Amino acid sequence: MNRLQYFEKKKKELKELRKLFDAQEPMLALSSGVNRLPPPSLYSRYFIKEIESRQMISDYTRRDGNPVLKEVISIYEKLISTDSMNFPGGFADNICITAGATAALMFYFEYYSQKYPGSAVLFLGLNYYAFYEYCNLFQLKKIILTSKKKNRVAPTIEEIIRVIREKRPKLISLTLPLNPSGEIYTENELCRLIPVLKKYDILFLIDKVQADVFAANFDYINVNKIIIEEQFVNNVIIIDGLSKTRSLPGARLGYIIANKEAIDYITYLNEIYYYNPPQIYIVPFIIDLMFRVIYFKRDYIGDSDIRFILRLFRRLTQSFSLFKEDKRLTEIFNPSTYNREYEEFSSEIENNYAAFMNNYQYLIDRLDKHICEKTKLQGGYNFCIKLYKTNSRSQLQFCLDIFERERIAMLPEFFYNDHRIDDRDLPFWIRITCAYPEEEFSRIVDKLYNCFNILLK
Repeated sequence: MNRLQYFEKKKKELKELRKLFDAQEPMLALSSGVNRLPPPSLYSRYFIKEIESRQMISDYTRRDGNPVLKEVISIYEKLISTDSMNFPGGFADNICITAGATAALMFYFEYYSQKYPGSAVLFLGLNYYAFYEYCNLFQLKKIILTSKKKNRVAPTIEEIIRVIREKRPKLISLTLPLNPSGEIYTENELCRLIPVLKKYDILFLIDKVQADVFAANFDYINVNKIIIEEQFVNNVIIIDGLSKTRSLPGARLGYIIANKEAIDYITYLNEIYYYNPPQIYIVPFIIDLMFRVIYFKRDYIGDSDIRFILRLFRRLTQSFSLFKEDKRLTEIFNPSTYNREYEEFSSEIENNYAAFMNNYQYLIDRLDKHICEKTKLQGGYNFCIKLYKTNSRSQLQFCLDIFERERIAMLPEFFYNDHRIDDRDLPFWIRITCAYPEEEFSRIVDKLYNCFNILLK
């Protein structure tokens, strides 16, 4: 089957589902995966300045991204890899900035399919449908592994090891936190898994787009540090970005870290697809990464370390005239005045994560009598629920009934399970996105409660 035939087949399959996926009322798209809370004021303020100066938007960026931003990303990834102020060698040396994390993902799967044609990819938990589509397009074998345990989507380490020994995948794909379920693997669990991956020479793709060091409500899993300590750098691919986490998914700023061969090929794909990464939000992106380092190291660095970080990032960004012309921006790098901006920025983000947790708890409490299973929200802003008594309808029909009744769009499990339905008579997972203003979210959940009382008798 060629790509055009495959597309026509998928178009027919997804016709009804698109009513939910393309729902026009964004505040009622309860499975969108989009952060509906306002972006930090830092981003809004300097986006306007970037436009006014035209310095950032008057030309295309390089095919691998803005060179200053690339260097800043490398330093950021190195600094959060260790408790000290050292820069571990060999890690985050090869980076390509992409038009969002999804572009990085697609490009890596194309590279991987050329390097290991027809090989198997093991997906941990349920995943966004693009992961599976790239396997289909590039003719890779898929293994989808979810846990058999109650209130859990992420397979246990024991379940993963068992499949590794039986199926021998060449690549394992993990979102951290898992999307759509919001679960994480602890540092201890990852330390148990990586030696097995080393033994079987397995590549490890980690998408950490929704992992945020500022999320005080969640444990931050320092996967960088684990990779370095386990001496597993050469087999790991990391995809990240800040635009989605910061309520700016349309900014499409992501990046990928991998070995030099992979990054060279991905940079080539950026060029031939004319897919130059965007050249906007560069200034606040850099400041965000600097503040992340300070926040991450806040419990064990002193004033001299903070001065070092401020000097380092200031030196890297001197090529931007914005940094020289804007007094407030210059003060960000001054040890005696940076704290005001830092506190405002961290407070805005912490408030957002508090709203996520409040929304999560409100839905769980309000819909409790209808929920038979739920995943624990341990990171990001997506989680999953299963409902009682939906077995009289198909997954799609149930969600379409809710959409027709209340215009609330929710995406069911088969959307995140390669469009597979293992047993039509069993309850199924539904993704919930809780990144909404609390008052608006509670109104949506109240509508759902009334709708469920009618549909789930």
